[in-house]
Amino acid sequence: MVDRVQLPRLSRSDVEELGKAHVALAAVDAMLRDGKWAGAIGAIALIGQADQVIARLYNKAEASVLRQTGTPAAETAQGAPLEQSPGDPADQEQYGALKRPEA
Repeated sequence: MVDRVQLPRLSRSDVEELGKAHVALAAVDAMLRDGKWAGAIGAIALIGQADQVIARLYNKAEASVLRQTGTPAAETAQGAPLEQSPGDPADQEQYGALKRPEA
């Protein structure tokens, strides 16, 4: 019989760090889009791939985090994707506050 590997779970602080990493990647993406560096297109693609991994990890842990805070979860992940609004200073102060788009 094969032993099942138990991977470590994400803590609440790990999930918060994922939010911070998402915000940082969004800021770098915006900076690269505004710049004139020749390698920006490749860097933007790599940043997008890293951000997808972060979003998947966050989405897996989202239900548990929302249960702890008493906030209702979205019905489907596809129906309400997380996004960061770089122009909102209140979100930048919290550095990592992901929010759902308005319907």
